Amino acid sequence: MTSFVPGTKLVINVNFSAWHKTCHKMKKLEETLEGFLDYLSIERGLAQNTIISYRYDLTKYISFLKKKKIISFNQTNKVLVNNYFVFLRGKGLEINSISRNLVAVKMFYRFLLMEGLIKEDITILIEFPRVSKKLPHVLSLREINLLLYKANFKGKLGLRDQAVLELFYATGLRG
Repeated sequence: MTSFVPGTKLVINVNFSAWHKTCHKMKKLEETLEGFLDYLSIERGLAQNTIISYRYDLTKYISFLKKKKIISFNQTNKVLVNNYFVFLRGKGLEINSISRNLVAVKMFYRFLLMEGLIKEDITILIEFPRVSKKLPHVLSLREINLLLYKANFKGKLGLRDQAVLELFYATGLRG
């Protein structure tokens, strides 16, 4: 410990870089979210609607963390993140909505790692839920005949429309 002698200059050696990093890491969860949203808008150039979706999804995630008494992203772990997605499933969210939330959380953790706010990306091994693809509705023969009967095939536009409908029918394309 150094002692101060009256009449002399007191020199305090402060490492402001380390202090700034410590303060940066102590940011509130919401402040970190705002920084992420700014990053998405300014540096990534994402659309405003995308940013609104990220805000909505990540605000729910932060609310979940706060209920668990988490005040820093350094306190999170893979089990906690998995528990969040179990919580979402329990609330009845569709698989597509859960996947969208997972995309937001994964991107957020990549941002936290990039900014040095966490030491590792705990979401890297979390897999997306399997999304079942719905089979297309197939028209019955009656529906196809009705479609062709009601269509107006007169003139140039009519010939075009007939060609398009026949192409769809013959190849199984969807419009």
